[in-house]
Amino acid sequence: MARTTATPNLPLYVSVDRGIRETIARGEWRPGTQLPPLPALAERFGCGVSTVRRVVETLTDENVLIAQQGKGIFVKSYLKHGYWNRFHRFQRLDGSLIERYDDTLERFEVVRAGAAVAHELGIEPEDWVIHWTRRMDVEGEPCGSDEAWLPRALFPTLAPEDFLDRDPDVSIYAIYERAGILVGSVAERITAGIADPAREACGGIAAGTTIFRLLRTTFDVCRRRVEFRIERVDASKAQIVLS
Repeated sequence: MARTTATPNLPLYVSVDRGIRETIARGEWRPGTQLPPLPALAERFGCGVSTVRRVVETLTDENVLIAQQGKGIFVKSYLKHGYWNRFHRFQRLDGSLIERYDDTLERFEVVRAGAAVAHELGIEPEDWVIHWTRRMDVEGEPCGSDEAWLPRALFPTLAPEDFLDRDPDVSIYAIYERAGILVGSVAERITAGIADPAREACGGIAAGTTIFRLLRTTFDVCRRRVEFRIERVDASKAQIVLS
C-alpha cells in the first residue's frame, strides 16, 4: 500500500480526514471494504494513531464508516443494509414505520439544468442532468412521489434499467453506489403546500390535497453535491420524522 502524504497547509486532522474520504471516493476502498488497522492507517497518512483514531470516530459518527465489534472498521455500503437507510423520513400518522413503498419509475431523462436546479447542485445552468421521477404507493393507495436531478457528469452510465431491474430490497442510494457514488450526508428542508399535478410530479395525489415537500441536497463522502431531490407526500397519510 502506497504511503499518502499529508496535504500541505492543512491541519493534520483535516488532511487525514480528506485523505480517507478521497480514497473511498476514488474506489480504492470500496463500500463494504474493511479498512487497514489503525497503525497501518497512521503510517499511510503520516500521523499518529490518536489522530487517525479521531478521524475514524468522526467518520463513523457520520455513517461513512461502520464499526463492527470484534471485526474492524468498514466502509458504509447501502447494498448491505437493504431497502431502508437512515435517510428514509416518512412514517404513518400513528408513528409506525412504512415498511415498503410500491414505487414506479415514471420518468427518466437527460435534460439541461434550469437555474433553480443548477443552484441546488452547484453546477452551471444548462449543464446536463439526469431527471427522474417515481410514484410511491402504500398498500395500493397513492402516497406521494420522488423527483430528483443528478449531475450527468457524475453518473455517466446510470440508466432506467438500474431502477426498473433492481431487487425490491435495493434502495436508490444503493443504485448510486453501484454507479460509483457513495452517499455520505444530506441537507434537508420542509415546505407545505397544495398538490398541483399540472405543475409538479405528485405521484397520483389528487389536485388540492395538502402535501409536505421534503427538499434534499445529497452529498457524497467528499461532500460533493450529487443529487437534488423533492419528495412529496400526502399529509393526511404520512408524517416526516427527521431524527
